[in-house]
Amino acid sequence: MTAVSKNAIGIYVLSMLLSKSFYLIKVNSNENLHSFLFKQLLTVSTDTKLLSLIYALVVVSFYVLVSYYLRRKNLYFKV
Repeated sequence: MTAVSKNAIGIYVLSMLLSKSFYLIKVNSNENLHSFLFKQLLTVSTDTKLLSLIYALVVVSFYVLVSYYLRRKNLYFKV
């Protein structure tokens, strides 16, 4: 997991920005992007606990892949 640990602050900031953006972006008049994506998962199964787990694993996998990509390109965020 050294890919994640070397860019932990950058990944943390990215996760905050994306999370807030998902809640601010409106898909339609009464739905934001976060709820829209979760409802799209509802077509897979009706068990909300399972869907929540799947959604969380997808999100974490995305950040691990971003971190891995940054490590391969030797891009590190330093504070």
